[in-house]
Amino acid sequence: RLRWLERVRPRLAIDRATMLDKLGWMRGVYTRPEVTHHAIGAHRSIADAYRWLARQSPRAAALPIPAPPPIPVLEPLSVTPGGPSIAVIYLARSGDGSVGDFEAFLDSYRAHDAGIAHDLIIIRKGLLGRPAAQAALAAMLAGIPHRVVDIGDAGFDIQAYLRVLPFLRHDRVCCLNTFSRIAAPGWLAHLNAPLDRPSVGVTGATASYESLDTSIQLLTKAFWLTAVKDVEYDPAMEAQYREQLTTYAQAWLQKGGGTALHRMRQAVRRRLRRPGNTRVLTAGFLKYWSEVTQPGATWSIVREVKPFPNPHLRSNAFMIDRALFAELGFQLDDTKAASNLFECGHDGLGARLARRGLAPVLVGADGAAFDVAQWPQSRTFRLGDQGNVMVTDNQVRGFTAMSRWQQVLHARMAWGDYLPERVEGLIDFGIKFPRGSLEIGRVSTGEAAPTGPLVSVVIAFDGGLDALRNALDSLARQHGDWECVILDNASGEAIAELIAARNDPRIRIEHVQQRLDRAVSWNVAIGLARGTYVTLLGASDALAPEHCARISGLVAEFDRPEIIYSPCMRFVAPGAVPGLRAGMATTVHAAGFLKDRPVPFLLFPEDSLRIAREALEMRRDFATATACFCFRRDFLLGLAREGAVFHTAVPDEYIATLAMAVGIRIIVTPQPLVILGAAAAPEPVDDAQADAAGLLPGPRPRAASMLAMVEAEARLGERAPAAAGLARYRRHQILATIETDGGGLRWMQRAPGAAVWARLTGRERLWALRTALIIRMVGAGRMARHRLDAIRNSCRLDAMAPVELHHVHGAFRTLPEFLDALSAGRYPPG
Repeated sequence: RLRWLERVRPRLAIDRATMLDKLGWMRGVYTRPEVTHHAIGAHRSIADAYRWLARQSPRAAALPIPAPPPIPVLEPLSVTPGGPSIAVIYLARSGDGSVGDFEAFLDSYRAHDAGIAHDLIIIRKGLLGRPAAQAALAAMLAGIPHRVVDIGDAGFDIQAYLRVLPFLRHDRVCCLNTFSRIAAPGWLAHLNAPLDRPSVGVTGATASYESLDTSIQLLTKAFWLTAVKDVEYDPAMEAQYREQLTTYAQAWLQKGGGTALHRMRQAVRRRLRRPGNTRVLTAGFLKYWSEVTQPGATWSIVREVKPFPNPHLRSNAFMIDRALFAELGFQLDDTKAASNLFECGHDGLGARLARRGLAPVLVGADGAAFDVAQWPQSRTFRLGDQGNVMVTDNQVRGFTAMSRWQQVLHARMAWGDYLPERVEGLIDFGIKFPRGSLEIGRVSTGEAAPTGPLVSVVIAFDGGLDALRNALDSLARQHGDWECVILDNASGEAIAELIAARNDPRIRIEHVQQRLDRAVSWNVAIGLARGTYVTLLGASDALAPEHCARISGLVAEFDRPEIIYSPCMRFVAPGAVPGLRAGMATTVHAAGFLKDRPVPFLLFPEDSLRIAREALEMRRDFATATACFCFRRDFLLGLAREGAVFHTAVPDEYIATLAMAVGIRIIVTPQPLVILGAAAAPEPVDDAQADAAGLLPGPRPRAASMLAMVEAEARLGERAPAAAGLARYRRHQILATIETDGGGLRWMQRAPGAAVWARLTGRERLWALRTALIIRMVGAGRMARHRLDAIRNSCRLDAMAPVELHHVHGAFRTLPEFLDALSAGRYPPG
């Protein structure tokens, strides 16, 4: 700035003294700055400090950086007789030359006997050209048998372990990061013992169910609501998310003001009904989240991890067989994302071990070994007082230092609904951490995980061998990676002989001895599936040709979507419909969002929320046949409530509404992928359940659907985009009751109107009286009929459901005949 002013001073016609005075320098404003200190490292001499400063200057890039010496082969030196040779690798990494973490680790190493012979290997990372730090570390290690390896400062902890791994000759390796501190005697022996079990692949001192997907979504929503949408200030939100808001939403935090101001704002907000997280905001955030998680976007990493729960051992202290570690074949780039995905990604350490049938085990300070399902009871990482953590790190110690609300938030992200008690008052913006599959390992390439096929075709069979034979015929025509799981729901038919005759190991059958209702049988059936994706068929349904191949293509194209939705074809057997002697096959487009969409597309979250809202309000705009949905299995299991995915007498409508409300990556293809046969008769509605839900006596059209929407709203909780349309349904019942009575004004005094009238609210009674009067006046010709038609339209159920568009393919005697035509390409299913 001064040089610029010197150049322009002649044109400004002022002398230099005046210029400096104008700047305030003559008054000494800039000669008395506040003194601040910033430590830049420890140095033994001024010469060392000068050399350090030279490396930080713009000329540093031209200075040669000392190359690390070659890593020698490290043979085992200390071995317990009859036991494995063990290398304990400690990462001594310092970006600025500080050595405080080294000292804390070595003090804990001295204080707690390992309990088993081992060799200590020190990886000096980031210490090249830092003689002071090297000398300090050497002094700390005095008296401790050890060997030192120098490597460059590229990458993170995992990359450092992998660089040294090829030079070790030990049976097992235990990796400890820079911030590790040992907290229990016998720690290494405890980590080592479970590895003797043939089913165990790795042990660790800390673990979590946390998913980067779900946690980042929650924290991003807190940032988005405050820094982007600038919602009303909320002290509870500040208390719980202050760590994140301090970094990204300082302006929002400054809105807090004093207690009196906050109380005034709260009162005004309640009067204006301006909550901080409305359904409109939820829809807006889902669109934003979809954008920032696209490939190459800010948070695209979440596409590489399983949603909560995502069980994984943390990498601050873990132990594994060296040869196995090398065989897993990790080739990581030097990024933090690669390090994170090694720990918890679809193709991370846990996933690669799972493919070999090996499990991770968490080990506590007391020596107890915890399998994956037992982790929430371990009293280790972010659980209670963390008193059973054997090797702590900065995250463990940081949790202890957090405020109460910060601890609640971080425990929730780590363990979700698996915590024994839910703390009331935690703001989660409708983002849930539900119980779900604890299976480890998914892939992100669209290919099937080696532990199971890509597609599981699940059939809950109640009866009808001919229909089942047709379904199996459609399976035999498939190309791709599939399995078929059939649940024989106490059918009493010779289904086993039918399966045995096919001699196909991809088809499995399970039997139950007592007939289950539809929802229960579907829950049992999907529990038998092993595929990455699940297609659920009725016994009379079938797969369109190339179903599995098309699913595989869509999975690859759209990067593992949660749902693939398609229209369907229908096959009506000869004589099944009165007047239709020949069988008929059609393609049915029964979804408004399929109109004029010739190629597969992503259904945007705001659209799927709208669709779910209309379904809840009994204004459904799409077909809910479960066969039209191909679910990613972990997503489907994540929809479970009380251990069951499917509920109610119409489980297809229930689960379809949930899926539309919760799904983020829903792919719609206009090509039908399934052929529906005869629809199963709806199961009767329990009168007690209907009364409890608020249905009125008398006519109950589509009562099962209404109950399904009530259950769906309850399952969604705060994430429900709308309330179930019970109020409109009740008006529909009231109108039907009045018209059944002939429109008389005294309908409420006669059966069945009296029973209905007794259960109406005051507002409903006023509406009923007005409606009865309009019906009476229209009947007498004293009022235009359109007034009554408007009332009827307002009460219609599924009022927005589109007319099903049928494209007739032709007349066929049997389903296999139709399949032959499709396979030959004579009747394209478009």
